[in-house]
Amino acid sequence: MNDRRRFLALASALVPASLISIAAQAPTPAPAGAPTPPRELARHQCLVHINSDPSDRVWRLRSGNGQVSIKVQGPFASNSVLMLRKAALESLGIGY
Repeated sequence: MNDRRRFLALASALVPASLISIAAQAPTPAPAGAPTPPRELARHQCLVHINSDPSDRVWRLRSGNGQVSIKVQGPFASNSVLMLRKAALESLGIGY
């Protein structure tokens, strides 16, 4: 399975959404397995897309119980989705 398919498989396992979550096959030091339910993302290394909004580190996801807001943290933040993709490919964390 190529990297793109692995990312899409993980993304669909996390949460169905118009935005996708991406991570390398073996995310960085974090709890074992994919974060499920979505609130477990708070315990994983996440890659944050930053702008000038203070809520950049809060991911809003839909789950079976409605919308969930999760405050995330991680080793890398950028305003470039291309840099976040590269960070995910380098196994630095989970991106959204």
